[in-house]
Amino acid sequence: MNTGSPDAASANPLYQLKNKRPGWHLFSYTAKNGVTLPCQFYRPANFTMQHNYPVLFFMHGMGSVGTDGEHIRKPEITSVLSGLVGSPEYRNSLVILAPQTTREKPWVKVKIPALEGTYRQEEEPVDSLAAAKELFDLALASFPLDSRRVYGWGNSMGAYALWDLATRYPDFFTAFVAVAGGGDPEKAAVIAHIPVRAYHGDADKVVHYDGSRKMIEAMKAAGARDAELITYEGVGHHASLCFGAAGRDTAAVDWLFAQRK
Repeated sequence: MNTGSPDAASANPLYQLKNKRPGWHLFSYTAKNGVTLPCQFYRPANFTMQHNYPVLFFMHGMGSVGTDGEHIRKPEITSVLSGLVGSPEYRNSLVILAPQTTREKPWVKVKIPALEGTYRQEEEPVDSLAAAKELFDLALASFPLDSRRVYGWGNSMGAYALWDLATRYPDFFTAFVAVAGGGDPEKAAVIAHIPVRAYHGDADKVVHYDGSRKMIEAMKAAGARDAELITYEGVGHHASLCFGAAGRDTAAVDWLFAQRK
């Protein structure tokens, strides 16, 4: 951890959270590009600055946009996050950071409904995603987080965000779970080394199933040894049957946090 000078540390919104009680805390982060992101921070029980913690970066979907920080309480998110913090195994050992963006500033430029599922990645990330990455980097510099255990979980637009971030920064994530999203298959080869689980309903009319299918196929074609697509047959873009089902999959959660760099 490197907080720099005392003045710089006191201005760091994450630094202000280090002595808070265990549980969820809402704060606001303004990135260098001027984008302000409300963010929920989960401080685990028995947190100490002398211990290294795994960290989960959660990226929400279009159904959770806003500026109130209430995205954590949406049903498609609660299934995974409440399950994690409700488990003693993770409640006492996991830091979670979950930024929020607005409908006007989505994580990626993808037209919805995404009838192709996949998209052509632009040269630079959109401002909101760049702001989220800046926040994630700040978290890694501000807290005793284990760089070998940096995880991602994203739903819908948030899954697009994870695919986009991973292919831009292939050394960042240890592993991630992408639910009902997609990416640029031409970029998939650079993340063939990253363990990935993609969940998607094959009847999805909002984000086409090919968004996940083609990304996993492209990774495998590039030699990926741990890239898997889990299909929900006959399921569409549904908060409970898709996002919630993935979040309630304890095997997926245990798989994710078992990964190490």
